[in-house]
Amino acid sequence: EGRPRPGYTQLGSTLGDASRVLGFGFRGSAETESNTVVHTIANAYNWDGTSFNSITGTWTSSNTNNHVRFTTFSTSGTLRIIRTNLQNAPDYWDGTGSFQDVGGSPPAARDITTVANRVVLFAVSGTNQRVQWSDFNDMAVWGASSFVDLSQTPGDIIAGRALGPLNMAIYKADAVFLGTAQD
Repeated sequence: EGRPRPGYTQLGSTLGDASRVLGFGFRGSAETESNTVVHTIANAYNWDGTSFNSITGTWTSSNTNNHVRFTTFSTSGTLRIIRTNLQNAPDYWDGTGSFQDVGGSPPAARDITTVANRVVLFAVSGTNQRVQWSDFNDMAVWGASSFVDLSQTPGDIIAGRALGPLNMAIYKADAVFLGTAQD
């Protein structure tokens, strides 16, 4: 059995489910521990500083090949954490209650980030070379032409990461692309 680094506390044995942890998310300020989300194969938990509380919502069960990916997105002064994986479409948690579905029916995706006040999905379900994004300042609107297929190389998209407020890197199995936001 491992032990935590000096100054850290081991919390794993206090989860309400014994499933493997597939992801960690963070919503908000480091000054508030209650913004930490731990996701197992089937459930999401919020750490309130003393215990884990279930905030799973409508998520269906996942598997160890589909890690949960998170991003944060702010609208109308409320910071939300959004999660997805290839088995589950994006949904969000605003710090209260449980996760809720993101409007507009965005597809499930391998990875997610926020760039230029848009939610960006990578390797959307069924199209492993597609990058798709929401409207500006609106995670619930997904335009019919708000996507690009990166078919210049045959590899699948592995991940995507924001590189500041207007740029992102898209990592494929055989290439790396740089995306820059435009009006």
